Amino acid sequence: MLKLVILLIALPLCCYGQEHARILDHSIQYTIYDNEKAEIDEYYKVIINSEKGEFYGIFQDYTDRFRKITEVTVDVYDQNGKRVKRLKRNDGQEFGFNPSYEINDSKVLVIRPEYKQYPYTVEITSKVKLNGFISFSTWVPRPYFNIAVNHSKLIVSRPTDFKIKFKEDNITGTTQVVDKNTITQYEISNLPHTNKRLRYEDFYEEQPKVYVSPEKFRLDNSIGSSASWKDFGNWFLSLNHDPYELTQKTKDFIDSIKLLDKRVIIERTYEYMQNRTRYISIQLGIGGFKSLPTEEVEKFGYGDCKALTTYMKNMLEYANVKSNYILAKAGKDVPDVLKDFPSNQFNHVFLGIPTSKDTIFLECTSQILPPNYIGSFTDDRNVLWIEDNNSSIVRSRIYNQLANIQNNNSKIALEDNGNASIDLETINEGALYDEIMLYKLSPTDYVKDHNQNKFNYKDFTIKKFSFDQPVKNLPAFKIKYHLQINNLANLVGTKLILPMVPTTPFQKYIDKDDLMRFYSIKRGLTIVDEISIQLPQNYWIYNLPELSEINSDFGSYKLSYNFDGSQLKINRKLILLKGDYTKDSYEQFKVFYQKIEKIEGRKLILNSKT
Repeated sequence: MLKLVILLIALPLCCYGQEHARILDHSIQYTIYDNEKAEIDEYYKVIINSEKGEFYGIFQDYTDRFRKITEVTVDVYDQNGKRVKRLKRNDGQEFGFNPSYEINDSKVLVIRPEYKQYPYTVEITSKVKLNGFISFSTWVPRPYFNIAVNHSKLIVSRPTDFKIKFKEDNITGTTQVVDKNTITQYEISNLPHTNKRLRYEDFYEEQPKVYVSPEKFRLDNSIGSSASWKDFGNWFLSLNHDPYELTQKTKDFIDSIKLLDKRVIIERTYEYMQNRTRYISIQLGIGGFKSLPTEEVEKFGYGDCKALTTYMKNMLEYANVKSNYILAKAGKDVPDVLKDFPSNQFNHVFLGIPTSKDTIFLECTSQILPPNYIGSFTDDRNVLWIEDNNSSIVRSRIYNQLANIQNNNSKIALEDNGNASIDLETINEGALYDEIMLYKLSPTDYVKDHNQNKFNYKDFTIKKFSFDQPVKNLPAFKIKYHLQINNLANLVGTKLILPMVPTTPFQKYIDKDDLMRFYSIKRGLTIVDEISIQLPQNYWIYNLPELSEINSDFGSYKLSYNFDGSQLKINRKLILLKGDYTKDSYEQFKVFYQKIEKIEGRKLILNSKT
């Protein structure tokens, strides 16, 4: 059901081996009249087998200026097939679709059956009218692990002169496809609930699905085309190419820096913009695509990603610095843009500035980020570089293990009862810089919880915490902690038993799930630890380990020790290469992981001199 898409990404993983719901029949029909008007008729019948399947019986859809729900009926039947409820629009709840810092005209209608006697059946019919569109939802017959599908159908009807594009993914022989020039139909039957142990992203990748996009469209009297990326880029440029007028104050500022080095001009102008604006999303009408005028941004000091990016672009243009819009599907762990399917797949825009050496990127919605830093919000993905008659898909900046570096310097004062105090200084670089936004923007309680969760000690207190950014225009910042740890070492008789690496365990840096059979390194990473342990006066090292070193296709690991009689120095360097290690590579990465685990699982033994 297309309405499910909004909340599916928030669902937890279900218990495998259980069928929580079964879709008996699901039909979606798009009736397209021209490049502006269309209707969506949907029929959906599902059996809810358990509480974990209740979500699949909820009606949910949204309305805005271009999209209206004109009809909806939700019927609920008990296990004997007797109708026990009929719900209409007035029985539902309508919410403003309004995340933080957003002004829009969208509302979400939710109708819940509120029935608990399993199994029960929900039957939903609805009609939506479109008065302007740019794309259609992807057809995914089986939306989640623990739902089975008896029958699902997609029908797209359009005039003979209306061109529409389809992209099929995992469409097998069990799927019927009918194309009669004006009617295209996809039909699939008998999809069982899956018992495969997969992450949702892997599950989704394996699902049969069909992407649908009109070749030409009309939105708020603006005619566009997605026949090619060039055409789509030209449409976006046409929306955001209105004449603008900077204030005299802004012109005077830019005039004062025009003769400086190009990179300095960019940095100074970016700082000027950051100090005078704040982000607020405008999604009224065509506001999802068209920027507010630069004059309004200067007057009111706010704008959405398009308005702030356009404002920055206009200032650079006045300074004779060429820049380009870049459209992206922003967010962490979102599906990548389909490079071979020109269509609207974007939710964000930022700026790219070509130079003789590289491209400078500017994220214009943040007052915090340094110039030429985009972070995990838009990194390493297909994005659309907008250029007049030459727009194309490119790859955004990749932060790898050479850029993402964490340097940890720990000074540990160990007491003879096993307790310890630690002064830790951490420098985060590259995409790890993202963490500073949490520290700068989050409530105190959230920051406190975040810091507590960073450490694996069983009994500890954070006595002091601070952070700062030594160089404003570089994506690197410093964190300092003073920790008090009880029983960092275990006292056994006259010996102290200490972990081989008494700071952050290497497991903290690896996303893994042996049940799902995957290891994942989202971004390459280098961790460098320098640990100094001041031993209690009457203790000495019994078993100083030798150098440990591992090299593999997944990264490397090196651990060394030095003891001068009173102070033990530990140096650790861990390099992890980006990758999703599943299937065959899962077993190979597991070997690499277990070798490190074996090394760090050993103990240091400190003997008493008395």
